[in-house]
Amino acid sequence: MKPKLIHPVEVTIYRVDRVATQFDPDFREPISGVQYEAESVTVRAQVKYDRFEALNMVAGGDSPVTTGHLLIEKEPPGGLNKGDKIAAIAGQPVELYVTEKRPAVHYGGRARMLKVLFEARRKG
Repeated sequence: MKPKLIHPVEVTIYRVDRVATQFDPDFREPISGVQYEAESVTVRAQVKYDRFEALNMVAGGDSPVTTGHLLIEKEPPGGLNKGDKIAAIAGQPVELYVTEKRPAVHYGGRARMLKVLFEARRKG
């Protein structure tokens, strides 16, 4: 029996354009801003928020923090990477960024799904 997602929704993701974005060769960090691919990818995912716009006081006021993960059945062609931008969840616009991906839901001797962790970038 193949594991299934519970209440999956469509998630729109823009991948980092690795050709147009300049990266520091030592630290592998973007040098002057990140460029995203013009075409988005859409995946069906189960969404879990750990924190949703939680209070985060900074010198300039509140800078809400959102963290969580997506559980997807299969990675889209071309894959997902750290820094990719999640632009919409279930048709609602968001601004979240992929921080990590890992295999999940091991069944029958192998991982059947992919867990994609995300967070909002802190402002302030």
